Amino acid sequence: MVHATVIRLIEKNSGKVFDDASYAILRYTSNILKEPEIIKFRKIKTTNDIFKNRILPADGAIECLLAMGFRQEDGNYILPLQYPLHDLTDIHQSLINERTRRNLQLPPLVATPALTPSNLNQASQQAPPREQLTSQLARSEEAFYAKLETWSQQVMVYEQKDSQAKALSVIPVDDLRSKAIKLSEREIDGAAGPDQSDQIIMDYLLLELLHWFKNNFFSWVDQPPCNSCGGQTSNIGNAPPTTDDLKWGASRVEAYKCTICGLITRFPRFNHPSKLLDTREGRCGEWANCFTLCCRAMGFEARLVIDWTDHVWTEVFSNRQQRWLHCDPCEDACDKPLLYEIGWGKKLTYVIAFSSEQVVDVTWRYTAKSEEVRQRRQECRETWLTQAINSFNRKLQSDKPTERVQLLQLRSFAEILEFLAPKQTDGQGYGGRVSGSLAWRQSRGETKNASSRSQSFVFEPNEKDISDKKFRLRYCPSTDVYVHSNDDVHDKVDELSGWDNYTYEANSLFRKVEHDWKMVYLARIEGTNSASLTWKIDLSKASLAVKSISVFASTAIYEDGQVIWTIKGENGVQKSWAGGKEVIECPEVHDCQEVTLTAFLSGGKGDVAWQHTQLFRQSINNKNEYLLDIQLELKSC
Repeated sequence: MVHATVIRLIEKNSGKVFDDASYAILRYTSNILKEPEIIKFRKIKTTNDIFKNRILPADGAIECLLAMGFRQEDGNYILPLQYPLHDLTDIHQSLINERTRRNLQLPPLVATPALTPSNLNQASQQAPPREQLTSQLARSEEAFYAKLETWSQQVMVYEQKDSQAKALSVIPVDDLRSKAIKLSEREIDGAAGPDQSDQIIMDYLLLELLHWFKNNFFSWVDQPPCNSCGGQTSNIGNAPPTTDDLKWGASRVEAYKCTICGLITRFPRFNHPSKLLDTREGRCGEWANCFTLCCRAMGFEARLVIDWTDHVWTEVFSNRQQRWLHCDPCEDACDKPLLYEIGWGKKLTYVIAFSSEQVVDVTWRYTAKSEEVRQRRQECRETWLTQAINSFNRKLQSDKPTERVQLLQLRSFAEILEFLAPKQTDGQGYGGRVSGSLAWRQSRGETKNASSRSQSFVFEPNEKDISDKKFRLRYCPSTDVYVHSNDDVHDKVDELSGWDNYTYEANSLFRKVEHDWKMVYLARIEGTNSASLTWKIDLSKASLAVKSISVFASTAIYEDGQVIWTIKGENGVQKSWAGGKEVIECPEVHDCQEVTLTAFLSGGKGDVAWQHTQLFRQSINNKNEYLLDIQLELKSC
């Protein structure tokens, strides 16, 4: 079995870099295994030429040292005397096997431990049985097993109480819960009891947490801006990690050179969710890593989902629905498992979920083309994978109460039935990827199908609206919050988070945040020629109609971009106007009981035409100005 860190060393480095790094590591390990009590063999000086020239340039070499038990002290790496040598031995043997396979010279003083019946038996218990295999498939399965092992260890950090406490300190728990309770009121009225009510609230709380994380907490990074002048940068390779980088799992540090001032900006790829609560930026791995911790901190059962074709997201168990829900914080998407195959055009192979209790092959939740996926699954035998996952689960559940193990088994059975059920493939709600720049998404082939989602949310008057014979709806893009209240001073329960959570229909739009210009607005998705957005208000259930209505909808237009607003009643009467910054009176829809307001965006020039039509452009720091304001005077029918 090849140790997980050695797999990374092999996969991430060229032949010469691997050769140099493995030679150096084996010099260290050979001396320790031959003379384990000699202190000097347990100390690696970072100023040494071998370390600087052979270890630092190799992606994953320092990870190998840390996995063996080395710790940084006073700028050096020290292996404590009391530290067991199991991992060191495993890494040592894996490197020897790989160098032997490549017919490379071994360093002096190699002391390879002999295999004994006891450790052979231990190895057979840890790894699934192998039949006679081709050498290529055998290596592939070893690598696959190492990945399973790495990820099953990674998710244990989500159970750390200090990390969960830190997450709770940055999550606006009370605000999110208040909004969830407000949204769930109608369903709670019909709930069977307090337990079911709590389960309903938790489902809405998950949606609020997902939306907050995407829109208010975490930021996407393609290429970081220059730390000095804020200019654009370009990648020039990797930089050596610092002591603090390594402390938080960032053995890989990307280096970017400023195209303006020439200075270098470092981008450590931190792998510890507690650190990510501070940095609050990254790509899909960092997003899912941090979001999964936030879910666990909020009391959700959550697991990290690894897509072998290079994406990461989260699954959360809904006690109300008794099933696992797909949650992608990068996309603010919940329960849209076919997003990647249908929306992004991904060719899935293996999708594996990891928690502190289970490893599960959830590939079949995410595909409607199971036969095509099976043809692409060539990294291991299916029977081998089943046995491998079962071996992990036996170990993970060995200290769990019998009742909990039985519950997990029942859930697994329910998941299998879900996987076997036919998938809906109408394509609704499965747009192309929106996280990351257009060029980055295009390079990954994940822009298939511009986002077109039918939200079908309808606003209705509440009790105070009915009493006052008034209805008012406002939206602030900076906070990404609607306020449904007639009063300038309102309660938190009147706030509704997420521009697209409360639209009747939204096509090819997203909320753009310009961190450099400190501005935010709604815009067309990059590469699209047009977009539309509709809100709907229904007064019929309250036996009310429109007495008068005014609309303020701030619009920013550049070049030959065009935004046309249209307000329409249920009887077909309507009024249209070009976007601007004026308050528009709409007598055409007086006496109507249903009203829709639609913005249609088109035009613009060149590659940035999508930016030439902007709805509600506003400073990020302006938290108290509403750039959409719909006011209705109501009357009884």
